[in-house]
Amino acid sequence: MIIVAEFYKMHHEHVPVNASLLYIISRQYSNELVHFYAEENHSNCVKSYLENNDLHTPNVVWNPQKYFLKMGEGKKFLLKRIAKELVSIINLSLSLRRFKAKKLFLLYLSPVTSIFFKAFLWRKGSVVITLHGDVELIRLKSNFMQNFLGRCFRVSFHIKRLNCIYLALEEVIRTNLLKTGLLKKEELIAVPHPYIYRNDYPNIVKHTHPYIIGYIGFASIEKNAFYFYQVAQNFKTSIKKNCIEFILIGKNENIPSSVVNNLVVGGDNKEMLSRTAFEKQIERIHYAIFFHDNKNYRFISSGAIHDAFNFEKPIIALRNDLFESFFERAGKVGFLCRDIEEIELVIQNILSEKITSTEYEEMKANMQTFKKNHNLDNIRNTLFSQLST
Repeated sequence: MIIVAEFYKMHHEHVPVNASLLYIISRQYSNELVHFYAEENHSNCVKSYLENNDLHTPNVVWNPQKYFLKMGEGKKFLLKRIAKELVSIINLSLSLRRFKAKKLFLLYLSPVTSIFFKAFLWRKGSVVITLHGDVELIRLKSNFMQNFLGRCFRVSFHIKRLNCIYLALEEVIRTNLLKTGLLKKEELIAVPHPYIYRNDYPNIVKHTHPYIIGYIGFASIEKNAFYFYQVAQNFKTSIKKNCIEFILIGKNENIPSSVVNNLVVGGDNKEMLSRTAFEKQIERIHYAIFFHDNKNYRFISSGAIHDAFNFEKPIIALRNDLFESFFERAGKVGFLCRDIEEIELVIQNILSEKITSTEYEEMKANMQTFKKNHNLDNIRNTLFSQLST
């Protein structure tokens, strides 16, 4: 018996990556039952996502968990969901004593719960813990609560446990984490960030005016998303002439109202989009834009960049380790820039048609090739070849 669990994320959070990992694990252990434990709404979203992408998991046993906890924000909600996660992982650990489970895959584990799990809970089999973007908090350069969580990560990393492996979702993240000295080589493996690509999206966008540039995902201070509003402001005249449009495809996480302007369509949205609405908006853009840098983005993978690849939307971004690794593997799939001025120069070149339709189609073709190579079977082989050693 194989156990896969996600007790923290709810509803639509992390659905593409969790669905991908669950599919990979179920394929690897196709002759065994794979039990999936997750919050009920999240479990349903993962199941629907797999079905909608025609990926079959007949050996998965769905174990939805009722939380009676509404999505929210702030410290109170954070503490509630950590408490719920902790109770759930304790209950699962107690249940595992009765099962002959060989492996436990934790698709996410909050830093607080990670301490308790590694120190006190189930030790009868091997464990793989997937790391996500909040590992960035180990830098301890944020507010009190975030620094507290960062210290919890450090404590959990310090607790050494036999047969417990961390999984980073990109090799460059593994490399950067090892440089910190918090984890040893044998404690950390990496695979390319799993994503279920599709090749049947209609190509409805022609490279012509009005050009639409989309920021995909959570717009946050940590991701330097405030630059998006600044760039839009600098192209105010072109926006008013209907030559270009800037659109936030996601949620304004913490960009202050003093920065938000009406030049970014959806720039003040505070609600998560449904997956259907999210994908429909990405379909209509020409370029995806990102402002992540190495200052705040050394240990974080990006589902949003995969969304851009999925819909074959060339990328305009600040240069950083993660994005450079994508361009090295995929070839020219957009523009990596040294600073905001260079990003604005790229946009100006788009407006003045210095970037031709031919060049645009070549970038899209490189994205198509990347998608074919970046398939779940290849990622599965990469993952389990490391676990077998």
